[in-house]
This record gives sequence, structure tokens and C-alpha cells, in this order.
Amino acid sequence: MNSTARQVLNDVSRKQRGFWITLLSWWMCVAAFVLIVSHFFRNAPDAFITVPVYLSILVLYVPLIRLYRLKCPHCNGSMGALPFLRYRSLSCRACGKRIDCNG
Repeated sequence: MNSTARQVLNDVSRKQRGFWITLLSWWMCVAAFVLIVSHFFRNAPDAFITVPVYLSILVLYVPLIRLYRLKCPHCNGSMGALPFLRYRSLSCRACGKRIDCNG
């Protein structure tokens, strides 16, 4: 079970990095979009900038939900991991069992 737990925690770590890379690239694209649109279209209405920015937030949903729905090795349910926490062990949201490399 130790190697399975280690593999699960490595998958969580990899998917967390994927979320942060997506967030960083999204932030840079939004900043570039706002700068370019505000430079070339000075008299454009605010909705011309805000609507695409708010709709682009949906891009962040994909890596977030992939991490949250990562499968538990015990029950094959969703573990409920979040990208904002650093995990050394993880309790499954579905079955409540602990996934830990130490034991």
C-alpha cells in the first residue's frame, strides 16, 4: 500500500502544479488582453473587457476539477484534494480512509 499511496500523493502533487501553471498562464493572458484592448480601443465599453475576462475564468475550472475528482485507491471515489494545500497525507472525502506514505 505504501507504493500506491506514494503514487496517489505524486499524482496530487502533479495535478496541483498543473493548476498553478494554468493559473499563472491565465493571469498573464488576461493582463496582456486588458493592456492590448485598452491600448488599441480607448473608447470601447467596459463590457468589451470584463465579459471575456469573466468567461476566461472557466479555463481554471478544468485543472481544479481534475484535482478534486482524483480517485481514491481504496474506494475509487473522489478524494477532494485542493490546490491550495500541501499534502503529506490525505483523507478520502468519499470513504474517510487515510492515504499516507509513512504507514
